[in-house]
Amino acid sequence: MKKINLYWLLTFFLFLIIFLPSILTDGMFLDGVTYSAISNNLANGHGDFFNLHYTKTIHAKFHEHPPLVFIIQSFFFKAFGSSFYTERVFGLFISLLTVFGIAKVWCLFHDKEQQKFNWVPIVIWLCVPLVMWSYRNNVLENTMGVFTLFASFFILKSLINNSWGYLVFGGVFIVFGGLSKGPVAFFPLVIPFIYGLLYKTKNYSLYNSFALFGVVILIGFVLFLLFPDLYNNITLYLNKQLIPSINNNREVTTANRFYILLVLLKELLSPIFALSFIVALAHFKKIKLTLPKQTILFGLIALAASVPLIISFKQRDFYLVPTIPFFALSAGCFLIKPIRLLTALISQSFLNWTKRIVVVLFIFFGGFVFISQKGNSRDKVLLEDVYKISSIIPEGSVISTIKQIQTNWLLIAYLSRIGYISLDDKRQHQYLLTKKEEGCPKGYVKIGVDLELFYLLKRASL
Repeated sequence: MKKINLYWLLTFFLFLIIFLPSILTDGMFLDGVTYSAISNNLANGHGDFFNLHYTKTIHAKFHEHPPLVFIIQSFFFKAFGSSFYTERVFGLFISLLTVFGIAKVWCLFHDKEQQKFNWVPIVIWLCVPLVMWSYRNNVLENTMGVFTLFASFFILKSLINNSWGYLVFGGVFIVFGGLSKGPVAFFPLVIPFIYGLLYKTKNYSLYNSFALFGVVILIGFVLFLLFPDLYNNITLYLNKQLIPSINNNREVTTANRFYILLVLLKELLSPIFALSFIVALAHFKKIKLTLPKQTILFGLIALAASVPLIISFKQRDFYLVPTIPFFALSAGCFLIKPIRLLTALISQSFLNWTKRIVVVLFIFFGGFVFISQKGNSRDKVLLEDVYKISSIIPEGSVISTIKQIQTNWLLIAYLSRIGYISLDDKRQHQYLLTKKEEGCPKGYVKIGVDLELFYLLKRASL
C-alpha cells in the first residue's frame, strides 16, 4: 500500500465517479448520437472516408464537419461492434488520452519532485462540469482537444529543447485537430509567440510562429495532393458550415457575442472556489505565493483557444472543451507551491489509512454503479420504441412518416444509429411511422408491435 500514491489514487477515484456511470447507460445528446451513427455507418460500409453518410434521406453525403473523428471512431465500431458500449469505450479512451496529455505537458515545466504533483491539473480538469458532460456525450471537441493538447506538448518541447523535429510533430497534430473540427484547432499556432514573449526574445517568437505556420501549410498541402477527395470534403465543409456560421447565417444560438465567455466563467467556478480556498489556507499558514511564468503561459494559451469563439453567434458550451486542460494547467502551476507545502503537513499514518479507505470505496462504488446503472438510459421511452422498430424493420430500410416526425432529429439519429433506418415524408414505402394521435391512415394496417410514442404501420395487402 505504501507504494501507491494516495493523491493519484484519489484522482483515479474521481475519474471513476465521473466516467464509470456513463459506460453502463444508453442514450446521448443529439450531436453525439449523430456522430456515432455516421461512424457506425462508415464501419459498416455506408459512405467512405471523405464522403460520410448519415441516412438515405438526410445527409446521404455528410459534409457538415471534417472527417477525421468519424474515421477514428469507425475503427472502434469495427473492433467492438455496434453495441452502445462502443462509443462509451471510445469516450473513455479519449478521456484517458487527455489525462495523459495533461500530465505530459505538466512534466515539461517541472522538476522530478514537482512532476509527482501532475495529478493537480488533472483534478482541476475533472472538477469542471463541462468535462463530465462532454466526454459522456461523444462531441467532436473531445477528440480535437486531444490533438491540440499533444500539438501544444510537442510545440513546447520543441521550444524548450530548440528541436525542429518536435515542431514538425506539433504541426502534424494541429492538422489532425483541424481535420477533426476545423480552424478552431489552430490556436496552438500562437504558442511560439506567447512562449517567446515570456521566455525568449520577440524575434525568436515570431520566427518559430512563422515556421510552425509553414509546417502546417505544407502538411495540409501534401494531404490535399495525396487525397483530392479530402480537399473536396473540406471545401464543402467550409462553404456549407463554417463560412455561413461565421456570417451568422446558420444555427444562431445567442444574441450576445460574449455569451461563450460567460459560459466559460460559469464552468470554471468550481476550480476558482477551490483555488480561493487553497490561497486562503496558504495565507493562513503564511505561505508566500508567487505568479509563475507557466501560469501566465498556459493562461494565455487557454485564452487563445477560447476568445476567438466570439467571432460567431453560433456558440455552444462544449466548444470550450479543448480550452479546459490549459486553464487547469495554469491554475495547477499557481497552486503547486502551497499544495506541496500543505501536503507535507499530512502524517504518513493518516495517508496509509486513507489509502485503505479509498480502496474499499473503489470496490463499493464499482458494485453500486454496476447494479444501479445497468439497463438505465437517457431518452429511455424513445430508445425502447427505436429498439422495437429496429427489431422488425430490415436494416437499411426507408420508412414513410409525417412532417412532424421528419423533424424529430433525435428519433432520426437513434434510428440511424441502432437500425440504419431512414425516414421519408415525401414518398410512400412499405412501412409508415406516425404519431398515435394521427390514427391509422387509409391503405395501412397496424402491425403487432406495441410502441409508447408511435404507431408502426404496414401497407395493406391488395
